[in-house]
Amino acid sequence: METLNKILETYIMPNGLEIDLDEGFAKLTERQFGGNPGRAFSELIQNAIDSYPNDTPWDERMGEISTGPNRISIKDYGEGMNSERLKLLITLGGSDKSNDPNKIGQFGMGFMSMFNRRLGTKKISVKTRCEGQVAELVFTVKEKGKRPEISISLTD
Repeated sequence: METLNKILETYIMPNGLEIDLDEGFAKLTERQFGGNPGRAFSELIQNAIDSYPNDTPWDERMGEISTGPNRISIKDYGEGMNSERLKLLITLGGSDKSNDPNKIGQFGMGFMSMFNRRLGTKKISVKTRCEGQVAELVFTVKEKGKRPEISISLTD
């Protein structure tokens, strides 16, 4: 029993689990939705639709999609994201939609599907209104299959 206790003391983390974040990120972005990288774009469109307050009629929720060489842009005219929603955006599984029947998304994984290795995503820029300012989050992939680096800047 003493040997077992030493093993447990040595290998069990304070929170009870050890997670390799890069490995977890790679597995989630590769296997989500059956590994279909094209599904990522529908997830972004769902997020654009969900960006509106619940009382906005479905036929009044507008967006724009444009493409070019090595880029895609999806723009919505929703309510923006407060600082808590920005935090959820950069959290795997972070969502405030899970118990809201008026929202399409639920699990907080859709945005991260854009980092499926087969897409070859190098950079994603998210601009949003946030508490009276414009926040821009830039997700930069430095190494394929690894978590992106995230930077944020604020403007008026």
